[in-house]
Amino acid sequence: NNDEFDELLEQAVDIILASERIIFVGAGTSGALAKYGARFFSNVGKFSNHIDDPYFPVTNDMARNALAIVLSVSGETEEILRFASQFSLMSITSHEHSRLAKLADFNLSWHVPQTRIGGVYDITTQIPVIYILESLGRKLARKIS
Repeated sequence: NNDEFDELLEQAVDIILASERIIFVGAGTSGALAKYGARFFSNVGKFSNHIDDPYFPVTNDMARNALAIVLSVSGETEEILRFASQFSLMSITSHEHSRLAKLADFNLSWHVPQTRIGGVYDITTQIPVIYILESLGRKLARKIS
């Protein structure tokens, strides 16, 4: 919550505005938040879809003039990386050094350590992701109207 991060959010909104199509992408908990992000953006006036299946077929027509906003805690999931490589890409990850963040044209990182139960079940907080999505949506709404 500082001026530097706010400027990154403004840059992200400009990228979103310039995109013809917005497709939110994520798997697992990130997939649920991708659905939320698509609905939130659609509510503020920027129609968006979501894909929570990294095996969903991507056609040339679908990827053309589309921005994929990919949500991933680790930024290292192979299926998500493969899927994301087919789009112009904005990533929202837990750290900027992940492969997804490096693959992205633009990255927003939320810097929270990953938390797992039994080394398997991810219970990393998603509150920063919701904050980012809603902040982007509100800034987007102000620029659209």
